[in-house]
Amino acid sequence: MADVPIDRTFFMHVMKTAGTSFGTRLVRHFGDDEVYPTPGPTRNSEYWNFLELLDRSDDEKSRIRLIQGHFPLFVRELVPVERTITILRDPIERLISHLRQLLRFDEANGWSRIEEVYEHPLTRHLTDYQVRQFSRAVDDDPLELDDSHLTRALERLDTVELVGFTDRYDAFTQDCFERYGWDCRDGERLQVAPGEIVVDPAFRRRLAADNAVDVEFYRAATDRRGDGDVLVLGRPSSPRG
Repeated sequence: MADVPIDRTFFMHVMKTAGTSFGTRLVRHFGDDEVYPTPGPTRNSEYWNFLELLDRSDDEKSRIRLIQGHFPLFVRELVPVERTITILRDPIERLISHLRQLLRFDEANGWSRIEEVYEHPLTRHLTDYQVRQFSRAVDDDPLELDDSHLTRALERLDTVELVGFTDRYDAFTQDCFERYGWDCRDGERLQVAPGEIVVDPAFRRRLAADNAVDVEFYRAATDRRGDGDVLVLGRPSSPRG
């Protein structure tokens, strides 16, 4: 593999955390030619499939300064990066947002309530999703998670350089500007569901019980953040263009 550019960044896009808004602005900063996936007709499939990144030639990889996608953290072990950043969200709010998105855009299933979406077997991979993305290995993608996955996820969280939080999104983008020189501030938030939704308290309690591992992961992350707006881990960085 060609030498890794010193400023290659992996934005680990956890679904439904405001990552689409942030990632879109990152592309504008870096430019299409230095980003994976490249904007175009194959971008949607590549945003989910890191194997297509591995198929790129060494010369193509050497030009990539930003990798972003719905990829687990282990992707950076396959394509070296200088830093990893991500955004986390309260797991119950994140899951409700995801269920709402599926309800809006997957009309073929005839769902009318998010509770119906949640009952579908294919949505099981959405539970404990943040721990799942942090703890997964190349050859390990279990349906059910336990305390060992939580421990692994927290250990790997410590290797992420900068962690933002959806409820403090503006502070995160401001920090990225001050830290790296990336102007991802302002602009319209993308893929935000319209209006509010009333969620049955009993369903919220069920989600909390079903996602107990993710709830504990998020609690630990916010505890580490303390009174700040972002969580700074890994090695320190100096601003870059």
